[in-house]
Amino acid sequence: MRGSISVSALLLAASLGATPVFAQTAPQTPPEQDSSTQLDEVIVTANKREQRLIDVPIAVTAVGAEQLQNSGVSDIRELTGLAPSVQFQTPGGGADSSIRIRGIGTTSTNPGLESSVGVVIDGVTRARTGVALSELGDLQRIEVLRGPQGTLFGRNTSSGLINIVTREPSFTGVEGRLEGTYGNYSDMRLAGAVNIPLSDNAAFRLEASSETRDGFYQDANSAETLDNLDRQFVRAKLRYEPSETLRWLFSADYTNRDENCCVAVLAIAGPTYGLVNTLAATHGDVGYTSTDPFDREVSKSSNRQNQEDIVDWGLSAQADWDLGFGTLTSITAYRSWEAYRSQDFDHSGADLGFFAPDGLHQSFDVFTQELRLQGTHGIVD
Repeated sequence: MRGSISVSALLLAASLGATPVFAQTAPQTPPEQDSSTQLDEVIVTANKREQRLIDVPIAVTAVGAEQLQNSGVSDIRELTGLAPSVQFQTPGGGADSSIRIRGIGTTSTNPGLESSVGVVIDGVTRARTGVALSELGDLQRIEVLRGPQGTLFGRNTSSGLINIVTREPSFTGVEGRLEGTYGNYSDMRLAGAVNIPLSDNAAFRLEASSETRDGFYQDANSAETLDNLDRQFVRAKLRYEPSETLRWLFSADYTNRDENCCVAVLAIAGPTYGLVNTLAATHGDVGYTSTDPFDREVSKSSNRQNQEDIVDWGLSAQADWDLGFGTLTSITAYRSWEAYRSQDFDHSGADLGFFAPDGLHQSFDVFTQELRLQGTHGIVD
């Protein structure tokens, strides 16, 4: 009780003896934000119009040009490191592949089945997943749209969509780039681009790349290495704006692949291991060389060929006409894709099953026309 009375007395004395001091309050100004901490505004076209990413009411992962360049992405299969929700399955090369988003997608790689994950490059839909696995050139951004997108992008997008936007010609001035890379297995890649303004309202852009690499796997029955790279790509774009309300964009691209794909390694020696080696020895080949997949040793029959030749090319023309109350967009495109494959698909020297040279042939010739009117007028958006 005594302690509580003395503490109260001290507090009362302190409050009576205190002299109030009044200071004029200065208006507070927000501290200047360091430019290094400011985030660039991300613009996407997930709703087929330019919007800030924060305003788009769907689940979107957007990867910009700088991040794509720093990560070295030149093929959408390399996107998995930047968008973990995307998975690619390529058991038989570029012509035999599928895409999943959030683990959902068409499980079969049969080219007769349409994918449930759509791929759109510069507004043009690619008919099958394998058709989309090509060189991309200089990229502006890649958008991964998770969930069904059929309302705006049509069929084959029930699991999601990958929207790829490549760089357009610029009126600002002549610019270009040239880069070369070298890696193990004699991997050599050369890529370049040049942008040339033709006039005040016309500009041209040309991009090209070439990459070669030795195979990862040594064939036990020949001096050949398998799963190599040999691919070339070129794309030209012309941008023309005859007036302030009309804009044209013409594009043409060509991709070629000539590779000896694909092989498989033996992970477990089953009960037929000895039989396969015996059958292969009857015609002077090795059945299996190793049961350790990390040895990177494979076998195929010496009289068989593993081959994958792909030719992919296309033309497109896009017109954007500002009508005042909205924008009328027309995208006309034609694409041709053709693949020839041969393979020793028993993956041994026993010669049990194979596709003859050029024996597996796939091709798609697709013409598309999109006509879209969008804008805002009163309560209509």
